[in-house]
Amino acid sequence: MKIEAVKKYLVDNYLVSENEALLDYLKLVSKEDQATVIQKHHAIPICSYKILNKEYKNFTKKQLQKIANKDKSNFLINLKPSNHILAHYYLYKCSINSAFKFANFAALKYLVTTFNLKENTELDTISFSAIKAVLEAYDKICEEQYKYIAQYNSKYYHGTRGKVWINNKIETTVVDKNKLDYYLQNGWQLGRLKVSAETKQKVSVGLKKYYNTLDEESKQKIKDRQSSYIWVVKQDINKEHRIKKEDLQKYFELGFVEGRLPITDLTRKHLSDSHKGKPGNVSGRKKINNGQQMKTVKLEELADYLAAGWVLGELPKSKEWLEKIKNANLKKDNN
Repeated sequence: MKIEAVKKYLVDNYLVSENEALLDYLKLVSKEDQATVIQKHHAIPICSYKILNKEYKNFTKKQLQKIANKDKSNFLINLKPSNHILAHYYLYKCSINSAFKFANFAALKYLVTTFNLKENTELDTISFSAIKAVLEAYDKICEEQYKYIAQYNSKYYHGTRGKVWINNKIETTVVDKNKLDYYLQNGWQLGRLKVSAETKQKVSVGLKKYYNTLDEESKQKIKDRQSSYIWVVKQDINKEHRIKKEDLQKYFELGFVEGRLPITDLTRKHLSDSHKGKPGNVSGRKKINNGQQMKTVKLEELADYLAAGWVLGELPKSKEWLEKIKNANLKKDNN
């Protein structure tokens, strides 16, 4: 009776077609396996709830499992790993819903990876070859799809699935796709605004604070990752790239050399203008000290400090400080 309910659910919701693969699947889940290693499998895969019901689209795996456990048409069955693979293979073969087909392919690939299909002999030769062919063929399709999706998402989509970046030339926001038409009709457009210098500065400060919270091992990993890249340049086409050192030979063959493009006077002016007024910029400031501490102050504040006993210039370097700098340089040279 339960098997019939499973068949009715899958067929009536246009997830599968009534073919030989479906019959093989229903036969497989109609009997529990008795084995040392077993895996639990829902006769109606939990992904179907997310596919058929929009309100479940953001549910976690655990939440979907709770829904499946309450569904009277569904049931859990114990399958040995090889039969668990076959179950998702049969569902993949009879799927007519693209999302359901891909979900079963993803489950199939995960199970094959953890089960080590190459070394295990529990699957017969025909099943082994068929599953292997499916994985290879579908992998090629997915590779192209992933490239397209990644390129599209990097341009328009926020990390949250189902949302899209838009702007009205003043502000940037993220909205649900089903509300997109309303915003486009009211003067908004796809994409983000260029990040302002103020925002870049905030991000920079935030990253520095985060870096200072890391332990030495994590900091070293970041340094190692940074040192694995190198700049290459091709002067005749005015191009430069930051690449992995392992790819250096490929770029040499294309005519690139190590280095960067020279900085023009125009670029220098642009960099100078972009840093004016930012923290760390000492333009229009003076260093002063009171014999115990040192600071950098604005020119309009200088007279007040001088009247309070401060003097121009840095504090003289102590012997301890000079010794510390010397040791640090020696350590750097040894490395």
